[in-house]
Amino acid sequence: MVPVVLDKGACEIGLLVGSDNYWKFVGNRTEGLDESLVDVEPIFGFCIHGSVSENKDNDEASVNLVVSKESISHQLNQFWQLENTGIEVEEDIKDISENEILKSFESSIEYSGNRYKVGLPWKSEMKHLLDANRSVALNRHSKFVKKFNKDKLLFKDYKKIIDDYAKDNIIESMI
Repeated sequence: MVPVVLDKGACEIGLLVGSDNYWKFVGNRTEGLDESLVDVEPIFGFCIHGSVSENKDNDEASVNLVVSKESISHQLNQFWQLENTGIEVEEDIKDISENEILKSFESSIEYSGNRYKVGLPWKSEMKHLLDANRSVALNRHSKFVKKFNKDKLLFKDYKKIIDDYAKDNIIESMI
């Protein structure tokens, strides 16, 4: 391994690809950005190749590889932020509301037989939204039906996941 000095300090080169194997890693996707730069997509991430200077006397070369790997937790966080759009409580109200919810939750704890029972922690100002959730759910359902009618394989995949959840007691029928 050869240490390389970058803006953020030294690192090691983990892989050197010779020109005889280069196109095995790059694949077929290339796009010309202008007369001197080409965007290619190797299996590692996007790369831009080409000359960055019109000065032919300059013997400097620069290489840049940017690989973006979003963790699944980051993707889930983005998903939940999108799902909660329009129903999140403002931060200053949130602390007071959360304390009230926690107190309500703790007061609902009961020990029955050999198990604990607790009430669901509802935000009092959000209970009126439950009726609105039904129309949202029905709207989503009708859109899924249209999507499933167009793509039977997608329906099959969704059905398998739901069946697995039911089999593993992750979900249960409410009807």
